[in-house]
Amino acid sequence: MNKLKSIVFASSAILLASGCMTANPRIISADDRGITYRVKSDNQSAARDNADDYCQKWNRNAELRSVTGAGNDRSILTFACI
Repeated sequence: MNKLKSIVFASSAILLASGCMTANPRIISADDRGITYRVKSDNQSAARDNADDYCQKWNRNAELRSVTGAGNDRSILTFACI
């Protein structure tokens, strides 16, 4: 039983650590016309998903308008709600 608890604990720790490796998109600005995020360059798909969810508030779809490098492996993604 103790071995099973150890396995469950180790598995949980790995899952938590892997979730911390990729930062969530951070909102730079937002209004009813669109939203801008700062993200790690390898996490752009999360920003796209978040922008889709955001624009759905106005029954609109998110359209990527620009991607700009922001240093330190970060990008700025700007979406329009159309």
